[in-house]
Amino acid sequence: VVSPDAERPLSGVRVIDLTVAVAGPIATQLLAGLGADVIRIETPWGRPRVPTTVAPPLDGAADEAWNRFPLFNELHLGKRSVALNLLEPMGRATLLDLVRVSDVLVENFSPRVMGNFDLEWEQLQAANPGLIFVSMPAFGKHGPHRDRVSYGPGIDAMSGLSWLTGYSDGAPLKPGNFYCDQNAGLHAAFAVVSALRERERTGRGQTVELAMLEGELQLLGDALV
Repeated sequence: VVSPDAERPLSGVRVIDLTVAVAGPIATQLLAGLGADVIRIETPWGRPRVPTTVAPPLDGAADEAWNRFPLFNELHLGKRSVALNLLEPMGRATLLDLVRVSDVLVENFSPRVMGNFDLEWEQLQAANPGLIFVSMPAFGKHGPHRDRVSYGPGIDAMSGLSWLTGYSDGAPLKPGNFYCDQNAGLHAAFAVVSALRERERTGRGQTVELAMLEGELQLLGDALV
């Protein structure tokens, strides 16, 4: 049995979590499980006051509703959080202060969003040349589908996985659970660990673009051939 106080592989690594939905939070949760200090950036208005979930909180429970949201709690185990409005100068400046003392920043917005915050790679690298900046857009930052947005089930359809999951005499079917999101999160966490090893060797940070579609296509080689 490993003691909870034992040093884990990413102890001493600080990760800024700018992720939303499922895929990104899974990536940063895995990093937290490996010992990283993950700081989740939430919007001041971000959590639902009335949880919508298959496991509703009991009436009269002591905690506030936004602290009893099962899916949120499942995705953000082991993380700390701070609420910042990145559209305001103070919020952006505070984030850059965090970037200066952090190792990794992970985001899974559509490609336009970080530019809207004026927080693209150039600005982040200027604040911290050793930063590892991981982006997880649905279809990547380049190409004809750049501006399309999607959750995991849309990627399942675009990759062909839904067709494989369907029965031969029926329509395509969504794979069970958040299959694409889980896969993308695992790929992103692995990419962070690889980039940290590379930084140990070279001393340099880097930006990593990991499209959800590309991650899922790695599972479908035989079918594509």
